[in-house]
Amino acid sequence: MPRYFFDLHSDCLSEWDDEGIECHGGEEIVHHALAILRSVPKSDGAMHAPTVVTARDAAGRVIVTATLKPRLEARIQWAEAEIAAAGASTVPLAGRSASAP
Repeated sequence: MPRYFFDLHSDCLSEWDDEGIECHGGEEIVHHALAILRSVPKSDGAMHAPTVVTARDAAGRVIVTATLKPRLEARIQWAEAEIAAAGASTVPLAGRSASAP
């Protein structure tokens, strides 16, 4: 199973994932990225600036970016070349970019 690395960037905070986790496909990648977005404390400076989670493959290519802006729903953006490779066709999101629940 492929390993993906999830990096978090929020205001002046950046956390780089050096361990990664194994994900079975696009749906699992998005699920994990959204879980990280939800884990950022709202009292943190994160609610004044967008919070971004990027998922990288083992080669270091960013395949998906999840962005949460203050008072808005999360937005998922797949990298063009990585949509099929990550199994994104199984993700129940319209197109390559969509709001997530």
